[in-house]
Amino acid sequence: MAECPTCGREDFQSEYGMKKHHSMVHGESIPGEIVECSNCGEEFREEKQQRVEKQDHHFCSDSCFSNWMSQRTGNDHPLYNMKDVECDVCGSVVERTPSTLEENDHVFCSKDCVSTFQSRNRTGDWSHLWSGGKKDANCANCGKEIEVSKWRLEQSDGNVFCDSDCHAEHRSDGDRPHQPYYGKNWEKKREERIVIDDEKCRVCGITRQEHYDEHGIDLSVHHIVRFLDFDKANEANQLSNLVTLCSECHRNVESGKIELGDGVKPSLDDWPSSTAADDDAVVLAEQLGLPYDEKAVVDDSE
Repeated sequence: MAECPTCGREDFQSEYGMKKHHSMVHGESIPGEIVECSNCGEEFREEKQQRVEKQDHHFCSDSCFSNWMSQRTGNDHPLYNMKDVECDVCGSVVERTPSTLEENDHVFCSKDCVSTFQSRNRTGDWSHLWSGGKKDANCANCGKEIEVSKWRLEQSDGNVFCDSDCHAEHRSDGDRPHQPYYGKNWEKKREERIVIDDEKCRVCGITRQEHYDEHGIDLSVHHIVRFLDFDKANEANQLSNLVTLCSECHRNVESGKIELGDGVKPSLDDWPSSTAADDDAVVLAEQLGLPYDEKAVVDDSE
C-alpha cells in the first residue's frame, strides 16, 4: 500500500498508482521511490531513480552513511583482502582490490607509468588514436600523390595538401569551394573595386569577360593588407586596401612569387571623393546596377 503525501489517501495498490494520482490530482510529479535506510531502518524517499535501481544500500542522511561504513569490517569492507601487485612499468609494489585486478589487464603505480606504458605499447591498431593507418591521396592543389591518415582524409573531405605552400595557393584561388566570410559589405565593396579597376586584372590586364571565358569564374579581389590584420571588416574592406586580380596573379601574390608595385596598388584617389562631379558618381552607380545615392557611393566606411 502507498499513501499520497499531499492528501493522505492510502488505498493505492502500488507506488506507481500513487504517483499517477498525485500528478493528475495535485498537478505535481513525485520523483523516486520509498526505500528503507540501510543504517537506521527508517523509510524515506530516494528521489534519484537511478540510485534505486542500481544501488543495494540506501541512506537517509550523511550521518547514517558514515555510521554504516564504520561498521563494515572483514569481507564486507570495500578494502578487504587487498592484493600486493607490481606496477607493469617500474615494478613498484602497490595494493589493489581483487575487483580492480579483475577489471584491468595492467597495473600502474602512477600517471607517469601509465603514460610511459602507452608511449611504448599503444601503437598501430592498439592505439586509441588509430584510425586505419596511412592512405594514398592526391594533393588538392598540385595533384602530387601523398600519404595521409585515414582520419585526416575523412575530416577534410578529400581536400589534403602536400605542403603549406600548396595549401596557401589553393586558398588564394577564387575557384576554391569554400569562400571566407569578409563581412556584410564585402560583396558590395568587391564589385565596386572591380568596376573602378575597369574590370581588369591590375597586374596582367586580363578583362572580366576574358577571365570568365578562360577560367569560368569571376575576377578575384585581393586584400593588400591581410583581412585578419584588421579589427573590423569595414576597415579591411576599404577600397584603398583592395585590388582586382585574376586567379593566377592572385595565387602568385598570395604565395609571394610577385609583389604589387606602387603602380598597381590603388589609392583613395581611385574612388570618387565628396568633391567629384555628380556625373562620375551617376555613371559608377549605373555600372554597379545601383540607384544613385551620393552618400552611399562616396562613403567608404560601411
